[in-house]
Amino acid sequence: DLQVRSRRQRQMCIRDRIEILQKRFLHKMESKQTSWESLEKYFTNYDTIQLHSQRYLHMLDFHVNQTPDNCKVLDAGSGTGILSKKLLEKGNKLISIDINENALSFLREKTKYNKNISISKADLSINFPIKEKVDIAHSMIVLPFPNNTTKYIQNIFNSLNENGKIVISAWNCVDDIYVGAIEKLEEELLVKKVLNKYSVNQTWNNIKKNGYSFAKEILKKNLTEHKLSILLKKIGFKNILIYDGIYNNKYTYHITAEK
Repeated sequence: DLQVRSRRQRQMCIRDRIEILQKRFLHKMESKQTSWESLEKYFTNYDTIQLHSQRYLHMLDFHVNQTPDNCKVLDAGSGTGILSKKLLEKGNKLISIDINENALSFLREKTKYNKNISISKADLSINFPIKEKVDIAHSMIVLPFPNNTTKYIQNIFNSLNENGKIVISAWNCVDDIYVGAIEKLEEELLVKKVLNKYSVNQTWNNIKKNGYSFAKEILKKNLTEHKLSILLKKIGFKNILIYDGIYNNKYTYHITAEK
């Protein structure tokens, strides 16, 4: 009996170790799938897709309208620079930072003749490479993806002048986020015949492949507007305003706050 019990215990131990290794392997695979660096193929025709999304255009208007002319502005997760370019058109001076060099290459091309923009590659959830202060900081559909949300928000806070403002649009943690983020956009792109072009369709297929991973990460992070507003207050922000259900869209939420 003792030998049988001992053998069973060893077998259970082996099974447990195998299960742990399997979980570690799956975690590594998910990490690779959701890495910002793995998205470099997306940025070909990325602007075309986003600029045909009514939800994206509404968010873009929200951020632009929150920004007066002739300010010093941080775009904290600029991507290909759609927002940065719009803010430059208002006479603002831009500091645009993103973790993905491929995305930044598109921004550099768009703004190569503009002297009012500084572009840097950095992970703002680790460090902030610019020492100068800004009047307004934008975080447009970056959250909840940074590895360390608290550090990301803290670095933005530190970059702001006194009474400076942060403007946030973030993905909301709702059960059907994949439907909202991917399927509804696909319907819109089909109606507008954007996906008829082969190259655009290739880009969209790449986005769809990782869509479930990103939806899963949004749900896993569970960064609701309530939790984010608490974090902003804890870091030191004041006058926190939540723009709930703006544009009748439950899939994203919008917040402004002041230092």
